[in-house]
Amino acid sequence: MPSIISSNPFQKNVFDTALDKAIARIQQNESTPVNMHQIEREQKIIERIIVRNGSKIILIPVDDIFYFEANDDYVLIHTKTGRYIKDQTMKYFENNLPNRQFIRVHRGFIANINAIKSIEAYSKDSYMALMENNEKIKISPDGYRKIKELS
Repeated sequence: MPSIISSNPFQKNVFDTALDKAIARIQQNESTPVNMHQIEREQKIIERIIVRNGSKIILIPVDDIFYFEANDDYVLIHTKTGRYIKDQTMKYFENNLPNRQFIRVHRGFIANINAIKSIEAYSKDSYMALMENNEKIKISPDGYRKIKELS
């Protein structure tokens, strides 16, 4: 008597066809060259940031931002109108802000280069930037090099 329940839940020819299609798709994607310039152009550059302040929602134009400061899992945004906290990563802002205006000057800071009043040596290999709001932020040697390259 033939078994009603098959030990094979699918037919071999259906499986083989599906497998062939999957392999063809993988090979097609691998052979398609990645155009990094196209990806960069498609990346959305932030023009303003939305933050909550109590029950208010505030739109901050990036031109009003002096700098970003890492604060555990959050980022403090220092602006002309005050400080705001955002549940976002420094890496996100580093990748999505206008890169000719905002530079990661230190592990904990991204600065608006238009808001830097002056830079002074702090120690042998580090610097401090005096910002337009008269606050000072650290600049690493790599951050200093990035600023000089844009000047």
